Formats: sequence, structure tokens, C-alpha cells
Amino acid sequence: MSKLIVDFEWPVAQSYGYKPPHKLSAPHTLAQSGDSFGYLVAYGPIIMTRPLDGQGAFLKILLSGRPLCEIALKAAATYGMLTELSNDGQSEPLGLWKQLVHELKELQRIETSGAARHGISLGARFDVLLLPAKGRDRPRLAFRPVNLREAIKIFWATTIASGGTLRPCKQCGEFFEAGGENARRADAQFCSDDCRHRFNNHRKRVPAH
Repeated sequence: MSKLIVDFEWPVAQSYGYKPPHKLSAPHTLAQSGDSFGYLVAYGPIIMTRPLDGQGAFLKILLSGRPLCEIALKAAATYGMLTELSNDGQSEPLGLWKQLVHELKELQRIETSGAARHGISLGARFDVLLLPAKGRDRPRLAFRPVNLREAIKIFWATTIASGGTLRPCKQCGEFFEAGGENARRADAQFCSDDCRHRFNNHRKRVPAH
């Protein structure tokens, strides 16, 4: 059987900025409720990228625990907006980013706790394509998510399914991927050998009480 892959391209603008929320008396829809966090705004021309080819580095940003605006600006600078095409002046509610971060954390929590005995619905939207052979023995099947939001959810689910996870480094605090198809073991506590050496050297210098 042909291996199912994710084939996904997405636009990234030259730069992104923050716009404060509108003053509304009360939200009437889910989209409007996201307005209370303000907006991410795209500026300048766009280029097409393949965000999933970066081995999920966006997960380190999204699950870093940093302020929402900082997360959105940093992630968008490399990967684009979650649902919008980043045309010049186009905006997207930061509430969408908050909701995605919550969903990613819940997906990991439910899976690791074993609470999802009957499976977890991702709610991800995608097309299924049959890609031409192009020199290979046979065509391949592929997911094509409708936007970056759906692509991230699919990637995180496949990371968990392969035994992978994200955790903060005990030395520098940065999140890193461990287990699954990653080079670092599932029980790894450091993002790099340098951090592991610095941590151990510091422990040797500090006398035990």
C-alpha cells in the first residue's frame, strides 16, 4: 500500500504586525469573540513555503507558553497566518491562535492520560490526492490540508501517534521534540548535547546541601 504523506504549501508575507482589538459591546459569533485579543496583520508581498518540511519547528513556538501576541508574530514570520492567505493588509484574529494552542495542548493531555478510549476527533479539513509517479514506481496518496491551522493539527497528531512529544529543556527552557521519529530519545531532558554538558557542569560546581 502506498504511504500516505502530507503535501502542503502556504504563503508567508514579508512582515507581520499587531493591531489592537475593535471596541465592541459584546461578541455575537465565535469569530468576533476572538477579536478581543487583537489582530495579526500581514504586510508586503508573499512567498510560497512548505511549512511541514521544517519537521514541526512551529510546535516549539506554539507550545512555548510565551505571550499570545509574541507566539503569533514569531510563528507567522516563518509560517504565515493560520487561515488567511497573508495578502497585503489582510488581518486575522489572535483568538484563532489562542484556540489552536489550547487544542494542541488538549490533544497531548488527553492522549498521554489515556482518557480518549474511543479516539480523538481532530476536526481537521483536508483533501486526499493521488500524486503522479514522476519517476517513482507508482503514484502516492497525500493529505492536502486546507490551511496552516489544519496542517499543524494533522502534524501534531502524527507526531503523537509516532511516540513523539515536546518538553522544555532542563538547561535553557526551550521546547524540543523527543521520541517518535526524532533523533532524540523519548526520555531526553535536554535540547542539545551542549545544554546537557552545561547543566551537568553547573551541578558539579554547586555543592550539595
